[in-house]
Amino acid sequence: MCTLTYLPTGKGFLLTSNRDESIKRKRAVFPSFSTSQSGKLLMPLDPQGGGTWILVAENGSAACLLNGAFENHQRKLSYRKSRGRVIVESFDYQHIDDFISAYNFENIEPFTLIKVIQAGGEKEIHEIRWNGFQLSHKLTDSSQPHLWSSVTLYDEQMRAKRDQWFAAWLANRKDFTSEDIRDFHLHGGEGSPSVDFNMARSGGLQTISLASIMIDSAYAQVAYMNLITQQESVETLILKSTAGETKD
Repeated sequence: MCTLTYLPTGKGFLLTSNRDESIKRKRAVFPSFSTSQSGKLLMPLDPQGGGTWILVAENGSAACLLNGAFENHQRKLSYRKSRGRVIVESFDYQHIDDFISAYNFENIEPFTLIKVIQAGGEKEIHEIRWNGFQLSHKLTDSSQPHLWSSVTLYDEQMRAKRDQWFAAWLANRKDFTSEDIRDFHLHGGEGSPSVDFNMARSGGLQTISLASIMIDSAYAQVAYMNLITQQESVETLILKSTAGETKD
């Protein structure tokens, strides 16, 4: 939930996430399935919060949640519900505007939600940020690659440096594969554990898992790796339709 890349492909897209967490946190369960208004959902389940940080729906849409909105924040002692529930519950709304206008964000810790919606073969990236008081929503160009780094772990200088590494990796690349971007998420950086994509800091905070969603015309494939145990798993979700939802 702390580093995310989006790559457009000919038939869909790749959404890949590094999860930076305490090694003491309960191990996520993958694969885990749920149902929503968008159909079946496939995700790694966080047993501690009862939600997830990345998922794909059988309508061909996917989403990822990062901690923090625009800047690092002071955490409260408790919140009404886990942010990991927000990403799951967002798929209970038929349209993105319904979610934005009707969902109760009160007393939920700040987050950034990236939701990729496929509608009639076209892709839309919705960037939704909640700072604890106000919601921000914008559309991001789905024809271009993107990188997001959590503001709670990476300051402005660190995020700029990571943007540069991503741009260098993208240079002269025309095609993207799940294996290529996963390798970048594991080894991208400059050899500095506190900033590299596969990070490790004092106190047991490190990148504990890697999840990559590949959306094709007929199916979604999720590759999940627990970096603590080195266990890997791949699950496929057959898509009912790539029509997806719309923002209207």
